[in-house]
Amino acid sequence: MFTTAGEGVDEGKGLDPKELAVAELCVYEDGHFITIPITNASQPKTKINVKGAQVVALWDSGATSSYINPKTVEDLGLEVIRYPEEVPVRMFDGSESIGGPITKFVETGIRVSVEDKVRMIRLDVTKLCNADVVIGWEWMKKEGVVLDVREEVIKIPCRQKREGEKLGAVFGFKEGEVLGPRDSALEDELSEGEQEELLELVPSEYHGVTVLETR
Repeated sequence: MFTTAGEGVDEGKGLDPKELAVAELCVYEDGHFITIPITNASQPKTKINVKGAQVVALWDSGATSSYINPKTVEDLGLEVIRYPEEVPVRMFDGSESIGGPITKFVETGIRVSVEDKVRMIRLDVTKLCNADVVIGWEWMKKEGVVLDVREEVIKIPCRQKREGEKLGAVFGFKEGEVLGPRDSALEDELSEGEQEELLELVPSEYHGVTVLETR
């Protein structure tokens, strides 16, 4: 097992703030995607939130895994987990990274914008060049990220929006509609399929909870 590094993995030169144009706040596109401006097409960087702090992230489709700088781990006080075995890091030409193999990783939540929900990610700890975090292809694919270099934006599906629409489909109401406590749409018995879909949207700790109606 090995991982392929992209352009952000290097011997660790640190981040020069003068070289980075800070990305603006994101905007919503049609209510389905979060659209975030990037610095430029060749170096698609944005600021993300990790443990309440803003860090610079490089979005690198050439890297399979995602990475975080050791200094960033230390500054944020993240818990480090050690791999059972070393994970070699190879560059595109097959050579090993000068940063050496991966021995540690962190699992943490990130927010790509102030409006977004927390998304979990595993970050391998290694020295990085000109970024605090590198977001790799595997995570981007899982989250449905679209890296639009022509428009110089990153598009990420808004999961909160999709979940709201699914709840509306189950209960038969539209976004923004105010329902009364005895609304007939909510009194209809749910089918087995609708019940399963509802359980997917409700946190597991609330499964099986019975709500008693008071009169």
